[in-house]
Amino acid sequence: MVSIITSIAVIALGLMAKYASQDGWLPLRKYWSYILIGGLIGLVIDIYRYLK
Repeated sequence: MVSIITSIAVIALGLMAKYASQDGWLPLRKYWSYILIGGLIGLVIDIYRYLK
Protein backbone atom coordinates (compact mmCIF):
# COMPACT_ATOMS: atom_id res chain seq x y z
CA MET A 1 0.00 0.00 0.00
CA VAL A 2 2.87 2.36 0.76
CA SER A 3 4.32 1.74 -2.70
CA ILE A 4 1.02 2.81 -4.32
CA ILE A 5 1.09 6.07 -2.36
CA THR A 6 4.72 6.57 -3.35
CA SER A 7 3.84 6.09 -7.03
CA ILE A 8 1.07 8.66 -6.71
CA ALA A 9 3.55 11.05 -5.11
CA VAL A 10 5.95 10.57 -8.06
CA ILE A 11 3.11 11.35 -10.48
CA ALA A 12 2.35 14.51 -8.48
CA LEU A 13 6.04 15.42 -8.62
CA GLY A 14 5.98 15.12 -12.40
CA LEU A 15 2.92 17.35 -12.65
CA MET A 16 4.45 19.95 -10.32
CA ALA A 17 7.60 19.93 -12.44
CA LYS A 18 5.54 20.47 -15.62
CA TYR A 19 3.77 23.53 -14.29
CA ALA A 20 6.82 25.00 -12.54
CA SER A 21 7.36 28.70 -12.73
CA GLN A 22 10.49 30.54 -11.68
CA ASP A 23 11.11 28.53 -8.53
CA GLY A 24 13.00 25.46 -7.37
CA TRP A 25 11.05 23.10 -9.63
CA LEU A 26 12.39 24.72 -12.81
CA PRO A 27 15.37 22.33 -13.32
CA LEU A 28 12.96 19.38 -13.34
CA ARG A 29 10.72 20.97 -15.96
CA LYS A 30 12.45 19.35 -18.93
CA TYR A 31 12.13 15.88 -17.33
CA TRP A 32 8.49 16.07 -16.25
CA SER A 33 7.28 13.55 -18.83
CA TYR A 34 9.87 10.95 -17.79
CA ILE A 35 8.94 11.41 -14.12
CA LEU A 36 5.24 11.12 -14.95
CA ILE A 37 5.68 7.99 -17.10
CA GLY A 38 7.87 6.38 -14.43
CA GLY A 39 5.23 7.10 -11.81
CA LEU A 40 2.46 5.67 -13.96
CA ILE A 41 4.42 2.50 -14.70
CA GLY A 42 5.23 2.12 -11.03
CA LEU A 43 1.58 2.63 -10.11
CA VAL A 44 0.41 -0.04 -12.55
CA ILE A 45 2.98 -2.52 -11.26
CA ASP A 46 2.12 -1.77 -7.62
CA ILE A 47 -1.62 -2.14 -8.21
CA TYR A 48 -1.01 -5.42 -10.03
CA ARG A 49 1.06 -6.72 -7.10
CA TYR A 50 -1.51 -5.49 -4.60
CA LEU A 51 -4.42 -7.21 -6.36
CA LYS A 52 -2.52 -10.42 -7.07
